[in-house]
Amino acid sequence: MNSNICLPLVLGSSSRSRKKILEEHNIKFTVLKPAIDEQAVAPHLRNSPSEYALAVAQAKMDYLISKIDGQSPCIIVASDQVTSWNGQVREKPIDTDECRSFLKDYATAPAETHSGVVVYNTQNSKREFGTDVALQHFKPIPENIIDILIDKGLVMECCGGFMIDDGTFNHLHIRDHVSISR
Repeated sequence: MNSNICLPLVLGSSSRSRKKILEEHNIKFTVLKPAIDEQAVAPHLRNSPSEYALAVAQAKMDYLISKIDGQSPCIIVASDQVTSWNGQVREKPIDTDECRSFLKDYATAPAETHSGVVVYNTQNSKREFGTDVALQHFKPIPENIIDILIDKGLVMECCGGFMIDDGTFNHLHIRDHVSISR
């Protein structure tokens, strides 16, 4: 068997950011959103953000495999990200007030994003996975910038209420990103 054959890529996510990364690198892929209740996955791990993110990514992958297995061979990528701050797991903000509070809090202690990623090859049933933690140290974010971020709406779709790749953060240099792989 020729190991240089490229298999089609399936992105198991509805994340705009994940799609954008693949598009920016000219990687062809299809999207299949996993229909799972993320809140119901491993609630006992919610105090361990990295383990929780990986458990949700594994659950997404299990769902995707059940939908794709037996079809044409492909590579499936599923992931999940959780933000923690001062030991508290932060999901997507429930409203703009919570988002505003999150963004203000980050000036007092770094936000940690915990990412779990699972990759599966349907041709040989090989599954690989891992986690990554990135710390974001924020200077105080001015009220007008918080208003801009909330008005744009993207932060409302992100765990922890921020999107580190948002150009607003880059332009104002109000963040410091350090990645810690585990």
